Amino acid sequence: MTEYAIKLLSLGHIEAKKGMPTIGSVTFEKVATFSDLKGQSIRCISGYLWLTVENDREDHVIHLGDTFQVPSAGKVIVGGKGRYAIEPSSQLARAI
Repeated sequence: MTEYAIKLLSLGHIEAKKGMPTIGSVTFEKVATFSDLKGQSIRCISGYLWLTVENDREDHVIHLGDTFQVPSAGKVIVGGKGRYAIEPSSQLARAI
């Protein structure tokens, strides 16, 4: 693993650091936690994702091909069963 690799935590939960990979996966036993994604988009590239954003009263579920733009700074927890890609907003606009 590199210095930028995802770190496994004790509860089967992963946390991404700066320089993190832009593609990852989650399962029922393993979630991904991000910080500082404001303005970036999370795209579901397989399965489905359950997104919890710090200070947001609602959780968000996205399915294959859907994206969610992170509205604020703070932690974002990605759960569910699928693969995700983190994309800068400008990249998403060009892809559409």
